[in-house]
Amino acid sequence: MATKLITAPTLTSIISLAELRAHLKLDGTADDAQASAALAAAHGDAEHYTGTSIGAQVRELALDAFPYAGGIRLPNGPVTAITSVKYIDGASVEITLATNQYMLDDYQTPAWLLPTVDTVWPDTLETVNAVKVRYACGVDAVPGAVKYALLLAAGHFFENRESVASGSMAEVPLGQRTLLDTARDYSGAA
Repeated sequence: MATKLITAPTLTSIISLAELRAHLKLDGTADDAQASAALAAAHGDAEHYTGTSIGAQVRELALDAFPYAGGIRLPNGPVTAITSVKYIDGASVEITLATNQYMLDDYQTPAWLLPTVDTVWPDTLETVNAVKVRYACGVDAVPGAVKYALLLAAGHFFENRESVASGSMAEVPLGQRTLLDTARDYSGAA
């Protein structure tokens, strides 16, 4: 089971350049490229740490076959919609599963894709990535704690641009990780 990012989030819809400049105490636009790179690094770190999608995006989960019974766990939530469910049948033809054949259970973390009542998953060709589930996940209106954690990390990356630092550095108590814990997926599925 592997996921691929299909459409990345627009980071400026989460934190605008004006907000980022204000947090970094920048005048003008001369440092926008470096500030944006620091925000991208903070975003990647936050998604890795939380196991969730921060910002609206589209992902695709690939499986070698449908499960014998039950549902398919959808990592990197919150999942907001299923875009498509495709599979390769025994004749090597890619089939798009009709939307009345599956449903999204987004009340759990992580979310699950389930066959509808009285429906079973179809048989697939025995090959890698025979099943592909494309889904929308994350939202641009991120919680305040997550947004501030992104700003804290972006500030750190902006100010400390080298892989080593002189002097001692220590994480601020109740800092970025504590804020991100409010959005972390603790199900073990991430």
